[in-house]
Amino acid sequence: MPKNADICRVLFSSLPDHYFKSNYCGTIRRQLPSSGYGNLVSHLKDKHDSYVDDYLAHGSSQAGNRHAHGFVNDKISNIYRWRSWVVDRNMPLSEVDHPATRSMSHLMPILSKTLKKYLVGTAKLVEQRIASILPPTYLTRHSEIIDAVAALMAALRAPNNRRELRCHTDL
Repeated sequence: MPKNADICRVLFSSLPDHYFKSNYCGTIRRQLPSSGYGNLVSHLKDKHDSYVDDYLAHGSSQAGNRHAHGFVNDKISNIYRWRSWVVDRNMPLSEVDHPATRSMSHLMPILSKTLKKYLVGTAKLVEQRIASILPPTYLTRHSEIIDAVAALMAALRAPNNRRELRCHTDL
């Protein structure tokens, strides 16, 4: 028999303030962290008789898929935490190389060059994502108008055009 905690993690979705939503019927139940999973399991027993079989079927269909259970690669998790450490505190990248920082952190050591490589890669991915969302002609019309105004201003600044420039602007 599987543990109640494992069953509830698969068959319920967590909501804020200790509420859980049934993935079967959408019923929302409250379950305090110190009281176990009795309230959620009693709902499954009362309303969904085949919940254990469904849990086992879900587990066998997701075998080998670590991401389905919320697992993240340790290396990726370590890089993310170092990146958060440096960026959130606005520290230089060389801080990860400092022996005192390494001794105070529970994270696996990483080189500043490696961290920089991943930060640059993340920035490129974000740029690509933004570029895919924005229309391809973003600001092109404005840049054409700005160039035309700049050319007009340059032409009107010539000595023989100063009177015309005064008619259009305070310059």
